[in-house]
Amino acid sequence: MNLYNIQDLTKRYGTQGVLANDAISLEVRQGEMLGVFGPNGAGKTTLVRQMTGLLRPTSGRIELLGQDVVRHPGAVPRHVSFYGQRAPILRNHTVAEVLVYAGVLRGLSVSKAHRQAQALLERFELLSIAKRRLAQLSGGQVRPPTLLSAFMGELRGVVLDEPTNELDPVNR
Repeated sequence: MNLYNIQDLTKRYGTQGVLANDAISLEVRQGEMLGVFGPNGAGKTTLVRQMTGLLRPTSGRIELLGQDVVRHPGAVPRHVSFYGQRAPILRNHTVAEVLVYAGVLRGLSVSKAHRQAQALLERFELLSIAKRRLAQLSGGQVRPPTLLSAFMGELRGVVLDEPTNELDPVNR
């Protein structure tokens, strides 16, 4: 079964009917990576927001694991994580707490979320900032751990919208 099946997806905005996406059809198999590239205003974020159930298409069909995303947008977070252009910031929480919180929200037990967070912090060499509050970090330091929060949980897919924004060249 495909992770996503998208058929003739179209999105128009406003009374003028400005076209953002026009009859997009694609399949994304489980285990595949799909990259969407284009200039600003090309409709990439519109497509991502439709795939994650955050924006209704004007027409067309989006299925996630065989389930209609438009009819059942609440099913998306159970299977797919979304990380937008602007990171959600829990400024008064530590880096480790943000990761654990994301894992628990996606159905992990607290102990499993702690283990998964620890493994990610180690793997991406972020242990030195794990106990620091996000408010104490620079903008460039906040982005990597909040990006990692998108990978917390037992997910079938991760949707990233410009995930390298605000990352320095080394972290990209």
